[in-house]
Amino acid sequence: MVNKSFPKLKFHLNKSLDKEVCFNFLEHKKAGADFGAAIIRLYPQLVKAKGLPPKQKQLLLNKYIDKYYQAQKERLNLACKEAEKQWQKIEKQFYLATDKIFSHPWPKGKYIAYLSIFNCNPRFLKTKTFQLFWRDSRGYPAIIAHEMLHFLFYDYLERHFPQAKNISADKIWPLSEVINFFILDSSPFHHLIGQKESLYPDLDTQAHKLLPVWKKSKNFRNFLSSSLKFLRNWPKPLQSTR
Repeated sequence: MVNKSFPKLKFHLNKSLDKEVCFNFLEHKKAGADFGAAIIRLYPQLVKAKGLPPKQKQLLLNKYIDKYYQAQKERLNLACKEAEKQWQKIEKQFYLATDKIFSHPWPKGKYIAYLSIFNCNPRFLKTKTFQLFWRDSRGYPAIIAHEMLHFLFYDYLERHFPQAKNISADKIWPLSEVINFFILDSSPFHHLIGQKESLYPDLDTQAHKLLPVWKKSKNFRNFLSSSLKFLRNWPKPLQSTR
């Protein structure tokens, strides 16, 4: 085991970030996922913002989000505390399990989960922060584990495979999602989270191609070395969204 300490994830609300994410994702589709449609399903009134000039669009979204946060202030604060409580129950086991796979220290960063009223859950690699949908039916640990693995994977890739810098980020992202799918759907992660890990619809082909490699690899470094060779023949690049 390499790690002597693990990140202490903090939980906060961030209305300003929600405004930014809603603006950017309202008309965003990627890898078979329609983020804008998901937002509209939750908040049908926001369909009026689609197609508006940027300034008008942002003003409409800001007004709606301000009003929603005011109305749901107590529930949002309670959800923030509940997310922290759920994570604390499994965080130690999660970190120990990831250590066995990566044998790699966690990168430095803020490590903050910002509860969000939108089901987009973007992560920000530079700061080690991400959004967490406050009403996710899978439970908070499912999203948290997914985003935390991204931070560890990208740091591992940078340190152990510097040649990956020459590979398009839009090709590395699908690989990171497939890796999360394999890891979180395996033991003991599936037991810890209690939910089956989901995968972007358009990444089924990549997952199918890499599954035999995953099963045959002796360790994670061996798997990553082999899987990077597949990137040249993968379908058209898919832009990073999570």
